Parts: sequence; structure tokens; C-alpha cells
Amino acid sequence: MKLFKSLSLTLDTTTKLMEDNRLVLRSIMSNADEITKSSANVVDKASLMVNEVEQSVSTIKQDVIDPLVSTITILANLLSRLKSFDFRNKKAK
Repeated sequence: MKLFKSLSLTLDTTTKLMEDNRLVLRSIMSNADEITKSSANVVDKASLMVNEVEQSVSTIKQDVIDPLVSTITILANLLSRLKSFDFRNKKAK
């Protein structure tokens, strides 16, 4: 009879431990799911930020750098022509 009581107590304890483990596993799975969602959210936000930076750099290039390079090129050509003209005038004198 003691054997059956001991066996019953062991089964009850095992059942209780299994239920506790199920609850812990559910909690772990829920936390892992939340972490996955948070990570996906961070990746989405980072992707948006990268896109915004790319767009900003492109805008700066188009609105500032390209016109500046074009203007400097025109000025360099103009200065080169002026130098050439000045050099010819000095030779002619």
C-alpha cells in the first residue's frame, strides 16, 4: 500500500512539474515571439533610416555638389582662357 501511495505522490509531483514546465515554456515562447517582433520592428526602422539617409545624400549631391562642380568647371575654364589671353597680350607687347 505504501508503494502505491509513494507512486501516486511521485505521479502527482511529476504532473505538477510538467505543468510548471509547460507554463515556463509558454512564457519563453511568448518572450521569444515578442523579441522577434521587436527585432523586426528595429530592422524596419533601420531600413527606413537608411533610405532617408540615401535620399538626403542624393538630394545634397543633386542640389549642392553637382551645381558646385559645374560652376567650378566653368570658372576654371574661364580662368584658363583669361590666362591664355593675358599670356598672348604679354607676348604681343
